[in-house]
Amino acid sequence: IRYPRHNPALGREAGALLRHLEYRGYDSTGAAVLAEDGTITLRKSVGAPSRVVEALGIGALQGVKAIGQVRWATYGSVTDANAQPHEVRCHVHMVGAHNGNISNTDALKVFLRDRKHQVVSDNDGEMLVHVVEQFFLEEGGLDPRKDAARKKAAALKAIRRADALVVGSYAACVAFPGIPGVFAMKAGSSLYAGKGSDGAGEFVVVSSDLTSVLSKTRALVPLAEGEGLYFTHADYEVFGLREERSSRPPLRRSRLNVADIGLTPPYRFYMEQEIAHA
Repeated sequence: IRYPRHNPALGREAGALLRHLEYRGYDSTGAAVLAEDGTITLRKSVGAPSRVVEALGIGALQGVKAIGQVRWATYGSVTDANAQPHEVRCHVHMVGAHNGNISNTDALKVFLRDRKHQVVSDNDGEMLVHVVEQFFLEEGGLDPRKDAARKKAAALKAIRRADALVVGSYAACVAFPGIPGVFAMKAGSSLYAGKGSDGAGEFVVVSSDLTSVLSKTRALVPLAEGEGLYFTHADYEVFGLREERSSRPPLRRSRLNVADIGLTPPYRFYMEQEIAHA
């Protein structure tokens, strides 16, 4: 989620969005909040959102943009190190998280270590973030002569190259302290985006879970498979992951609300509810 300026309630918003994901299953929870000065604060731990958000003080974090994740183990055991998001700074300081499954994780780990990356987990999400980091470096993203717009262009190239290298199905978000917005990718896994406003101003929010977005806004950004989204608090740009194209499609108002698609009594699990309604 991205807000226009320093928001004392950003951690509370991030915590609420993480709690919306608890019904899908979990083994760990985490959030990274980025401040206006580029500082990244990362808090993550094994456990449910309802416990971890409070235990780690995520609700008290302040900043302009946040990336969070509720993990269900695929690659890597249930440890704090394998929890997401992942903050990296081997060559470029950035942070990101993914939802899905990247099947060439072992090969990517070798690729990264050959390029002097310090891989600290067995989680496939960390590999994706490091791969974007590597290609951002190769695209000249660290060139001090480049302004934010040119760094954004370098990041888009890096993301497209990363998507071509990784094998699997995923949705992801990454952010760089020197670039105002957040990048999201829809590559074989669900991803929803919405735009709205609240007491802290305009915002754009993305999630792999539609109920999370609808808890904040019903004005949705249409996203198709193989597309990405770059967004600030007030604007957004849809780009192709496999070709150089971009557009700003108009928002679409959802006819659904959280009550229409959320988990309702007497069901304890979302899959149980889906089977009953099939």
